[in-house]
Amino acid sequence: MEALWQTFLTALISGFAGWLIASLRAMAESQHRKEQESDKQLKALEDGVRALLHDRLFSFYTQYESAESIPSKTWPEIEQMYHAYHALGGNGTGTRLFELLKQKPLQSDDR
Repeated sequence: MEALWQTFLTALISGFAGWLIASLRAMAESQHRKEQESDKQLKALEDGVRALLHDRLFSFYTQYESAESIPSKTWPEIEQMYHAYHALGGNGTGTRLFELLKQKPLQSDDR
């Protein structure tokens, strides 16, 4: 009778261990899928923000390209946008626009 109980308990424990391992594996796979989806969403947000920052740099450039100077109170905003744009991996045309804007003199605040 004792051998029967040992066999029964062994089967029960083995079944429970198998269920537990399968459950943990399913949870891990689910978590991995969620992380991948979060990574995709984060990448899309970064791309979108970088595009918006590029657009604003372009807007500043078109606004001031024919002007003699840039208002000094506007320059910190342009710099902040460029540094955020660059930190998000933006280079190329956004950097070129920023470099062109940097060549403009700043207006004094008393204008």
